[in-house]
Amino acid sequence: MIHFRHLLICLFLALIHSAATGQLTLQIYGLPGTTHENSSVFVAGNFNGWNPGDQAYRFQREAGGLFQLTLPISAPFDLEFKLTQGSWQSVEGDPAGAFLPNRRYSYSGGLDTLRMKIESWELLDPNPRSTAGPNVKVVSTDFRMPQLGRQRRIWICLPSNYESSSQRYPVLYMNDAQNLFDASASFSGEWKVDETVAQWSGRGFIVVGIENGGENRIDEYSPWPHPKYGGGQGDEYAAFLVQTLKPFIDKNYRTLKSRRNTGIMGSSMGGLIALYTAVEYQNTFGFAGVFSPSLWFSDQWTGHVQYKGKKRPVLFYLLAGVNESETMAKDVWLLAKALEDAGFPASSNRRRHRRRRRPFRMVLGPGISRGGRLVAESLMKKGLSFDSPFCFLGGRRVLNPRPQDPQSCALTN
Repeated sequence: MIHFRHLLICLFLALIHSAATGQLTLQIYGLPGTTHENSSVFVAGNFNGWNPGDQAYRFQREAGGLFQLTLPISAPFDLEFKLTQGSWQSVEGDPAGAFLPNRRYSYSGGLDTLRMKIESWELLDPNPRSTAGPNVKVVSTDFRMPQLGRQRRIWICLPSNYESSSQRYPVLYMNDAQNLFDASASFSGEWKVDETVAQWSGRGFIVVGIENGGENRIDEYSPWPHPKYGGGQGDEYAAFLVQTLKPFIDKNYRTLKSRRNTGIMGSSMGGLIALYTAVEYQNTFGFAGVFSPSLWFSDQWTGHVQYKGKKRPVLFYLLAGVNESETMAKDVWLLAKALEDAGFPASSNRRRHRRRRRPFRMVLGPGISRGGRLVAESLMKKGLSFDSPFCFLGGRRVLNPRPQDPQSCALTN
């Protein structure tokens, strides 16, 4: 009887442990007919730095042609991922062999299984043609990052009139450069930033793209460590941008060096580090684009915003998709409120300060998985103007007079 009771206690504790730590099993029950019999299948996503050939995330072949992989993750967690054969040149596609958007799944905890079928392997050119415009250059393939003891490829996109003029330009530093200019380097679709810069009708600006570190991406894009997913090197990454990269760009290109003309931008984990960097280095950055930020990664961002407070006027542009996850819209609203409480108010007295731009603007829209075009239209084509908070719901523009209340949107023409 005592042995049986002990067994029940052990089983109960095991169930509690399983529910606390979480266990999501991915199963693939169907592969395309073109798959080689000895091929391996991997998963790359926002939980492993989007590494397409990570051996720790390789599916195990089971009986009956089933492939299975168990992910030890904490709940809740909004997964975004793709299935590959070990590289981005062999990634899953739609039934026609064309581009397939990232898979998404909201894991709520406990023992869970997600069954999937791979319809095709995307028909990618093994020697893909570069789509980067003539105004895009590679500054260096091995730019030194002394703060991190690493090297990185750095891109730059110059205005179309850069060579024919002597003027100086504002600079926007962007994370995840693999996705900005060139489809042949991208793992999730090109953002077409160079096309946007080329079509710019104003004075123009320079975009500097910093490639992510692959397996080090999560480490570098968060100043705060996560118990399961890493992180904790974001402070060094931000210091690299300010202390090493910006001085080099300012020395070698015709830039407007002031903080008013210097910005930073990123999405997902790149959005998190953009937020941190702009708040941490207010003497360097005057505006920041924070898109679909991974605020779930650590709740320490709230304390950082509160502790630093507003030292200098920084313009924040917040963008998220209401269909991205169950918590994304709420998290971005909380971020807007935190910025307001820290001294970056959501509004100003227009009569007394007619030319003062509002310190942050928020945009909420449908799921933004291939966000480059929306980023370009929202941030660049509007000339970095932050006239009033607004959101996008179902593709319709709506004004939001009270950013702390996501239900207070009023439809406008």
